[in-house]
Amino acid sequence: MYPWTGKQIKPAFKVYDNVNHRYLAQGVDFTVKYGKNKDAGTNVGTVTITGKGNYAKTGTPVTFSIVKEEVPSDPAGQVSGFGKIAQQTYTGSPIYPKEIVVKLKNADPVTMEYKGDGVYGNKLTGGKELLVVVTNNVNKGSATVAATGSNGMTKTTTFKINAKSMEGANATGTLGNPFEVSIDESVDYRIKNTTPEVSIKYNGDELVEGQDFTVKVDTKKGKVTVTGKNNFNKKFEQALTVNPLDLSTCKIVGVTAYEGLKYTAVKATVLDPDGNLVPAGKYTLTVTPDNDAVGSNGKLIGGKEIKVQAKANGKDSLITGKTSEEDFTVAKNFGKASIKVTGSVVYTGEAIELDDDWVNTNVTVKYSGSVIKCGDDFEIVGYTNNVKKGTMTVYCAGKGGFSGTKNFKVKITPKPLGTK
Repeated sequence: MYPWTGKQIKPAFKVYDNVNHRYLAQGVDFTVKYGKNKDAGTNVGTVTITGKGNYAKTGTPVTFSIVKEEVPSDPAGQVSGFGKIAQQTYTGSPIYPKEIVVKLKNADPVTMEYKGDGVYGNKLTGGKELLVVVTNNVNKGSATVAATGSNGMTKTTTFKINAKSMEGANATGTLGNPFEVSIDESVDYRIKNTTPEVSIKYNGDELVEGQDFTVKVDTKKGKVTVTGKNNFNKKFEQALTVNPLDLSTCKIVGVTAYEGLKYTAVKATVLDPDGNLVPAGKYTLTVTPDNDAVGSNGKLIGGKEIKVQAKANGKDSLITGKTSEEDFTVAKNFGKASIKVTGSVVYTGEAIELDDDWVNTNVTVKYSGSVIKCGDDFEIVGYTNNVKKGTMTVYCAGKGGFSGTKNFKVKITPKPLGTK
C-alpha cells in the first residue's frame, strides 16, 4: 500500500529465483514496466515484470493499492510551494528528508518534521492541517514529495537521489564504511570464466551482480575491478593471484587417429577441469606410435595403438605442464559422422549436461548411413556455453570402433518466470 501523491508511483522491489537461489538482475534477467499508478484505489497500481535473457519473455503483473488520506477542512490555505530540499545519496532504504518546508499561499511557511514510519508532523502549531507524503524515494533518480493543504489541493516537488560511490568499498575496517566486500584472493585460471567469488553487501543487504555492479578480471595484470551500476557508481580494484592452469589437471578426451591418416597429422581435444576446450595453439602434441602402427607410407594402420600427450608450449604464461600420456586405438573416423539435432533444453541456472538417453532420443548420428549410438560408439567429453540461454556446444569423442571428435549444438531456451 502506497500513499497517493497525484504523481506516478514506482515501487522498489527485488526478484528472487527460489529454484536457483539467487536474486535476479533488472535489465539482465528481467525488465519492468510501471502502470499509470496515479489514482487512488484498491489494487489500481500495477508493475509488470517481464523475463529477459535466461528467463522467458512472459509478463507477470503485480498490483498494489494507493491510498489517499482525507485532510480535514481548515482555513489554513493552499500549498504554494516548497523550500529547497537537499540532494540525497542512495542507502538501500526509503529516504525521508529530516525537514520539509511547505509554503502556503495565505500563511507563513510551515516546517514539517519527519516523525518516522513515513509520517511528517507540523512542529509549528496553529491549527494548520497539512499532509506530506514522500514516494519513489528508494532508488537513484527523483523522489516525489506531495503536500496537500487544508483546501484539499495538492502540490508536488522532487528531490534528487544520487548513486552511491563504490570507490574504496573494499577498505575493510574503515570506520563508517557501509560496504562489506568479500573477494577470493586467488583463482585458478580457466580457459573461460576465470572469475573469483565476489560478495558485496551495502548497509547489510546483499548486492546483485549485473544489477548493482559488474566484475572484470585482468588475468595478465592480476587484478579484479568492481564497477558500480544503477544505484552505485565509480569502482574499486583489488589484487588477484591467478594460478596457472597445469595441463596435468586437464584431459585428452578425443583423438583424431583413424586408419589411413598420417600419424604426423593426428589431432587431439584437450579440456580444462571445467570442460572448456584448451586452444591447440597453447600446447604441442606428441604422438608416439607402436612399432607396427605406421605403414611404410607414414599412415596409421587400423586396430593399432598410439600414445598421445599434450605439453604447454610456453606461448601463454598461464598454461604450464603437460597431460598424462594416453593410449588410443586407430579406428574409424568419427569426425566423418553426420549429426542432426531435433531437441532443445531449458535454462536451469546451472551447467547443463546431457545423458545418453537424451542424446539418442533427440540427436541422430550416422556413419556411412548407419545410426551409431551415444554410449556405445561415442561419448560426450565436454561442453561450452552450457549455462545461459543461447546455443551450447557439445563435444563428443569416438569410442569402441571409432576414433576422433565431433561436436553438435543444442539450443538452451529461456525459463518462464514463476516456474520451478
